[in-house]
Parts: sequence; C-alpha cells; structure tokens
Amino acid sequence: MPLPARGVDQDVLEPSPIAAPPPKDFHVKGLSFPRGFIKDDTTGRYFIANLNGRQLSKANRGFITRLNPDGTLAELKFIQGGKKGFTLHAPKGLLIDAGYLYISDIDHVVVADKESGAFVASVNLLPLGAKYLADIARGPQGRLYVCDTIGSKIFSIDPAKDNEVSVFAAGKELDSPSAIAYSPALDKFLVTLANGYIGGIDMAGKVNAKFIKVDLRNLVGMDIDAEGRIFAVSFTRGKVVQMDDLGKGQKRVFKEKLKTPGALFIDRKNRRILIPLTLSNRLVSLDY
Repeated sequence: MPLPARGVDQDVLEPSPIAAPPPKDFHVKGLSFPRGFIKDDTTGRYFIANLNGRQLSKANRGFITRLNPDGTLAELKFIQGGKKGFTLHAPKGLLIDAGYLYISDIDHVVVADKESGAFVASVNLLPLGAKYLADIARGPQGRLYVCDTIGSKIFSIDPAKDNEVSVFAAGKELDSPSAIAYSPALDKFLVTLANGYIGGIDMAGKVNAKFIKVDLRNLVGMDIDAEGRIFAVSFTRGKVVQMDDLGKGQKRVFKEKLKTPGALFIDRKNRRILIPLTLSNRLVSLDY
C-alpha cells in the first residue's frame, strides 16, 4: 500500500514496525549544504538531501545521505550525481512513497529505489516551465505535488500514469512557494509563501494566498502533525512557529536562534521535528 500523504493522518495509516528508540542527536560528518531531511516510517532510516554546491548549479554533484534508525551514518553518498545512472544537481525536497524515494532537483524529480538506491526514473518538468523545485507532498489518489519556488507554481505528478505531469496551481498570488503539505481534514494543500502567509489550495487548484497569517517571511519548511498542529520555519529569522488547530488556534514561537534552517519534516511517531541547517552542515531534532 502506498504511504499516506504528509498530513494529519499519517501515523494512523502507516505505523512503524521499528522498535528501536529514536536518536537524541544527529552527529553526521561530511554533509554539504543539507536542504532535505526525512524519515522512512517503514524502516526507521533517515535520508538527507545535500546540495553540495550552489542551489541552481547544474554540476551534477548533489547527493543523498542515508542514516541508520539510531541516527548513525549508513552511507554518506547513498545516491550520488554522476554515479549509477543518476543526474542529481541540487537535491532539495524528499518524499517516500510506495517503496520509492522521490527527490526534487531544480527542474526534474528523480526517483530511486529507497532500499537499494538504484535509479528508477527522472521526471522532466522543464517543458512546463519549472525553475526551482523544492518540497514534495503526496495528495489524494496517489498524485505527488511539487513546489516551484522561483516559478511560483505547483506541479502535479501522477505515478499511476507513467509519471504524467501537469500544472496544478500557478499565478502571482503564489509568492515563491517553498514547502507543501496536504491536510485531509481540510482537503487542501498548505504552502508556505515568502510574504509571511501560508496559502491554501483546494483540489481544483484555487489559491487562497492569505489562508494563514504567520508574520514570518522566507518560510522554507512546514509540516502538519497528527493532532493538526502546523510547524513552519523561516530561513532568515531562524524561528520555528507552531500554529494549533490547523492554523485557527494559538500561534507561538516554538524554537528560535536556528542558523540557516533549510526545511522541516515531522517524525510523527516519535513526535520530533527534523530540520537541516544548510550553511552549518548540521541536523537538528526538536521534541514536541
């Protein structure tokens, strides 16, 4: 069965069989500008996307690191640009779905086998105008949705139709979307916007650009926990904001003084927030 969407019901649908306790800290040497950090609930392993260069450089130097369930290093370059059939320039967004690891990379989405690391496919979004792909989320009917930060678009990929791609949402109101998560309770996608709001997008692609006011610009990461709390992080301010009741409840600063956070993912089973610190080449986990 495919893994559920990044949203409020993930743990209910896909419990983890891993009994080992989660790591308290991550000390991983060799990271190079990490921009994505995700946990595989079915194995307990972690994956980290490393730019290993400039964000728009097509030098084919990007790599994916894999960690063991206890947080120790398994393989620094589990997947590597220029090796074993991979072209991987500047990987950012990560998604695990139906045995595959999906990786956003400037204007392509690369697909790998999450267990072996073997190349599976490369989905070309350049013909649709992709300029800077970032976060990925799974929505209803198994489709995948990808943010284009520079192009101000959301693309849809349908794995059931040979990775058919289309533009799901676009327009000036999509102010540099960087992170995306689907909420089954709202039946909407939430996307972080550069102007200090989280936008809401219904399944017809209609955008409400001021769905949730955050008051923090340059939001680069966001996720929703099992109780409907939204956590979002600002790259420039280094703050994580918690918003209860899917943004309708109390809002507070959950954590601050983080140096250059690059994304945010919630490990719902262990109630932890996972954040890569891009320019510090470090990883942070926060209990909540």
